[in-house]
Amino acid sequence: MPVDGKIEIRKTVGEIVNLEKIIAEPEFDAPVAIGHTRWATHGAPSTVNSHPHGNTEQTIAIVHNGIIENYQEIREYLQTEYGVHFASETDSEVIAHLIGLYYDGDLHQAVNKAVEQMRGAYAIAAIAADEPDKIVAVRKDAPLVAGVGKGFNFIASDIPALLKYVRSVYLIENNETLVITKDDIAIYNEAGVSYEGSLKLKEISYIHSFAIAAGELKHGTIALMDRETLVFALATQDFLYEKMVSNIVEVQARGARIISLAKEGHDEIEKVSNKVIYIPDCADDVAPVLAVVPLQIFAYYVAKELGCNIDKPKNLAKSVTVE
Repeated sequence: MPVDGKIEIRKTVGEIVNLEKIIAEPEFDAPVAIGHTRWATHGAPSTVNSHPHGNTEQTIAIVHNGIIENYQEIREYLQTEYGVHFASETDSEVIAHLIGLYYDGDLHQAVNKAVEQMRGAYAIAAIAADEPDKIVAVRKDAPLVAGVGKGFNFIASDIPALLKYVRSVYLIENNETLVITKDDIAIYNEAGVSYEGSLKLKEISYIHSFAIAAGELKHGTIALMDRETLVFALATQDFLYEKMVSNIVEVQARGARIISLAKEGHDEIEKVSNKVIYIPDCADDVAPVLAVVPLQIFAYYVAKELGCNIDKPKNLAKSVTVE
């Protein structure tokens, strides 16, 4: 819990009753809290290896369900480049230090930057001492749900843990990020715009396409790139822009043709793209709404060029086409 500019962490090993004792006295007084019970996967079952884990300054804390496959690589990088001291033997602790490295007042952005460096399966919840009223969570290949209460909100790894306390539940999808306060749950999916564009192209033109998060490019998809491949690259998130350009360069080197979507002002992307479509400069949270428009227009004109019945796609049942 964030308390007086730092995060207070209480944890122990053994039965839940042991934890109940140490959190009862003295009482916490903070607007948010995170906790996690799990089996030891890296290192011995001990208090220091238990969750939550914090960064050195105790300004960031996380809980993590899953495995960070490249944690040793990240650990060595943080030790060598920044002199980070690790208190535990776990893979999870690297997450707290990585978020702390990127944190500059925006926890949501810091979490997004951190997960770009991680490989594996995870559901992560993070808090920052300087933003004591929010939790940022992210999911990739590990369960995560969010529950809506009356004047409070929860996240958990499964629904039964929440049923006693909440009125409704959100099932969080892969690669979605949440920002949770007592009054609101905001869900972000950076890959969602590309999914929508890909879906529309398949629906009305019958051309196969698929969408992935850019960070997953090297997990097999890059092997499909050649001169016959057309790639739409959505470079509309400012905090990921440089990494996105690097991905575009890798795809370009394999001969694929690239149509990039970017915000106005990012003219340098033209050097690595066959074509660039610009959307107005805007906040990252708004960019997906604008980016989906050219993707759908592209699908429309491809279908029209192929002579497809755009208003009544075959084998697709929707209220606008079924009487």
